[in-house]
Formats: sequence, C-alpha cells, structure tokens
Amino acid sequence: KVDYVAMENGKASLAINGSLYSIDELDTVCDETYLEAYEMAQGLLEKLGELPTAANLTLDYADEVAEIQKTYSGMNDYQKKFITSDEQKVIQGYVDKVAELKLAKEQSGAKKVE
Repeated sequence: KVDYVAMENGKASLAINGSLYSIDELDTVCDETYLEAYEMAQGLLEKLGELPTAANLTLDYADEVAEIQKTYSGMNDYQKKFITSDEQKVIQGYVDKVAELKLAKEQSGAKKVE
C-alpha cells in the first residue's frame, strides 16, 4: 500500500511502510493481505500438483489430501478467491476419492471377518 507520493528534483518517489522508492524502480506493490492469500493459494496448488491423478490415488495419499482440505477449509473468503472453481472441484474430487477408498477398505475388511 502506497502511503504517499513525494516529488524530489522532478521525480516521483513512493512512500511504502516508511521507506521511499523511486517510481521508476517499482513494478508492483502488494499489501500483506493480498500477498498472504496469494502465497497460501500457491502453496496449496503446489501440494495438489504433487498428487497423482485421482484415478491413480491410493490411501497412501490420504494424509496429503486431508492436509490440502484442511488448508482450503481454513482459508477465508478472500483467500479462497485465489483458487478457481475448477481447482476447488479437483480438491473435492480427491477428498471424495479418499472417502471412497476408505469405504472400500472397510467393506473388504468386514467381508473377511464374516
């Protein structure tokens, strides 16, 4: 967030958090809220990209999927805007696949007991 613009020798400088920066040297100014939301979303998407496709998912990845879901659920509405609806569907698809795999494992264990 730019606090104010100062002119010195005909050149503009931007005051940001108490420091002056030449306008010629800046290309982007981000506030902490934006930067936090962006970094949170990027971290979540990186973790998502490390998973195999949902079709190849096994219960070995259940903890990773749970962590991704926990991170997404813990994001506020503004932070969630950095995750597209398609990416939200992918996350939900992984969550659903893990639930399906757990149910199949429980059912196969129950059949063995009978």
